Amino acid sequence: DDAMPRNASAASSDGDGGRLWSVQTVAEFLSVSPRYVWRLIASRSIKTVLLGRRRLIPDTEVRRLASDGTA
Repeated sequence: DDAMPRNASAASSDGDGGRLWSVQTVAEFLSVSPRYVWRLIASRSIKTVLLGRRRLIPDTEVRRLASDGTA
């Protein structure tokens, strides 16, 4: 899939077959700073999943941000 980051190892699976992206990977994919992604998370503009101590972003949210041009 073209939309997946080259360093796909930074993403993991959520059990439903969907991908979970790290904040850093999302920032690189959208060409924004990690701080901007954290601001979106803090304002609840994007849904996240807490896995242990890691905050991960579902693929559906990344695709929504990319298609909406929100980032």
